[in-house]
This record gives sequence, C-alpha cells and structure tokens, in this order.
Amino acid sequence: MPTVGVIGAGIAGLAAAYQLDQEGASVQVFEASDRVGGAIRSERTDGFLVEHGPNSVRAGSAALEMIIDDLGLNDERIWANDTADTRYVVRDGEPTPLPRSVGSFLTTDLFSTRAKLRLLAEPFVGRRDTFDESVADFTRRRLGREVLDYAIAPFVGGVFAGSPEDLSVEHAFHRLAALEDKYGSLFLGAIR
Repeated sequence: MPTVGVIGAGIAGLAAAYQLDQEGASVQVFEASDRVGGAIRSERTDGFLVEHGPNSVRAGSAALEMIIDDLGLNDERIWANDTADTRYVVRDGEPTPLPRSVGSFLTTDLFSTRAKLRLLAEPFVGRRDTFDESVADFTRRRLGREVLDYAIAPFVGGVFAGSPEDLSVEHAFHRLAALEDKYGSLFLGAIR
C-alpha cells in the first residue's frame, strides 16, 4: 500500500486525500494554517451566515453527490430559499441587485451608462487570437471592465473561490468560449 503526502487541506487537497484513501493509499495531509478548508470558511455574524470563499456548489455532479453520501453530510446541506433568488453586489458601499432581465439591466445602478453602451457593442468585438485566455481577459475584451468587476468577478469568487485572472475561460466557461468561436458574439450566439 503506497503512502502519499497531500500538500494543502483546502477542498482540492481534501478531495484528493479522500480519493486516494478510497483507493487504499495511506494518506498524510500537510496544511500550513491552523484550520482545514482553504478558501472555504463560514461564520455567523449578527445572525447571518457569511461565506468566505465559494458560497455554493453546482448541483448534479455524481462525484460530489457520492462524496456527500459517503461522508454522511446530507443533513449538513443548506439549500437556498426563494429569497435568495435576488443576488446582490456591493458597489460604492451599497448592496445593489444584479439585473435579472433586459428591463432591469437598463435601469440598474450597478453599471454605468458607458458600461451599458459598451455591452451593446459586444457583437462587434473581434474574436480572440489565442486558443485560451483567462476569464478576466475574455470578459474585459467582450463585455468591458465594469461587467468583470461587478458581475463576473463576484460570481467567480462565489462559485470557484478564485480570481477570474487565474481561471481559463475554455475550462470554466466553455459554453461562452464556444459561442464566440461559433457565432463571433455571445449575444448573437445566445439568441440563435
């Protein structure tokens, strides 16, 4: 039976250690901090649950469901309720709802008039000249800096617990990259 060292007790390190253990390896996890979880951390503040790092996981992953079942964590799940349908982003110190329709996009204070006009120009933006680019570079090029700062970056932080500068658009948002490849535009691809 092999002995394997796993560096880091974040979610990736813990998942790797779990998988190795399931396959019969002797596993030792090494973590520099005094807690496990890496970027994932929850705390209660003034009666609210505050998530640091990712705040959700994508449902439907058979591998994730298996791990949750194996570890007996089903009763620990916290499901979003209907009031969580509205997502907020802080801009200029104020929580501002993310627009959920064309109408709310046109009237939102989240994006400036300039950013809204920039989005209308998206179909005229040229295609990328490299196979892959970061989510941040893709968003800045196609949608503009404000959309990156106030929509994509909070989403990426909440789902991936990472920075859009460090994520590959081909891997994290393959469907968006494919729309650009096939139609030359996210908007034109979305309406076809």
